[in-house]
Amino acid sequence: MRYARTLVEAYLYFDLAAAESGSAGDVRARTTRTEGQDAWTLRFGGADDAGQGDDADQAGQSHEGNRIQDALQGHDAGRDRPEPIEVRVRYSTEEAARRRGLRFGTDASELIDAGQWIQLSTVYARRALREGIAYAQDSTEERHRAVVADWEFARDTAIEAAKFLPEGADEIPDEAFWTPLGAETRRAAPDRFTRDRLDRDIAFYQQSLEDARRRRGGAA
Repeated sequence: MRYARTLVEAYLYFDLAAAESGSAGDVRARTTRTEGQDAWTLRFGGADDAGQGDDADQAGQSHEGNRIQDALQGHDAGRDRPEPIEVRVRYSTEEAARRRGLRFGTDASELIDAGQWIQLSTVYARRALREGIAYAQDSTEERHRAVVADWEFARDTAIEAAKFLPEGADEIPDEAFWTPLGAETRRAAPDRFTRDRLDRDIAFYQQSLEDARRRRGGAA
């Protein structure tokens, strides 16, 4: 059984599965959740392909999965819908992440590899730049929130990739890339996975986030 650290990570994992299979649509609306003794079980995909779709909002996070799917589709696409996937989220890890204000959880992910996290970080950063240009032309509160959220996710997904760095190591090791998308990302840009580059990217995303927040005179 696969385990996600938080509900948000579980839905992000389902987003990646949907994108890589070429299956579009609202992941949350196609996911069911059941409660067990010590964990939720989330099931996505398959013939039924229907669910309640409210868990990510209950967790206080929203990652707008359809736009992630749009950005990542094409990697190993070929099925109309992904095979059924089940993921569990322990109540204890969800609570631990909430206490520390962590979006995806503590420690390194066992579901999403380092290359996938960098792909996601790139998607969010590019989207933040596009939203920033749109905001300069149409300075609405909604656009401002979108820019801030995208820079937050760009930073946080890059931090998730950095969690795969062993203490004292200069780059992320081979075993941190176990998916085709992750391995492809590393082959295309190996420098993205060095400690120096990750530190610089995270610092850039944090500074961009602070700049975006200041545009409306404070934190969003």
